[in-house]
Amino acid sequence: MPSPKMATRENPIPALLENKSALISEKTIYLIAVEAEEHEECYLPLVDRGNLPVSSGRRIVSFVSAGLFERLIENNDSKKSGSMKCGGRFANA
Repeated sequence: MPSPKMATRENPIPALLENKSALISEKTIYLIAVEAEEHEECYLPLVDRGNLPVSSGRRIVSFVSAGLFERLIENNDSKKSGSMKCGGRFANA
């Protein structure tokens, strides 16, 4: 089965995920979750979908957490903003 394309102007995946009445199989949700790792704009629709299979939830947590962690470090890099020391408690998490 080919991978679904994610989050382009022509792609309805985020809108489909936001449609709570859309019936999406567990296998399809998992495939979307795998592809979504590279598409941050799909994170919230997946997280907010509700009733996710455990395997999909674990997959989403693995990259959403990493993505938010990277963003935290980027937004608080002392070389850029002077607001945090590089490293510190966040770099070792």
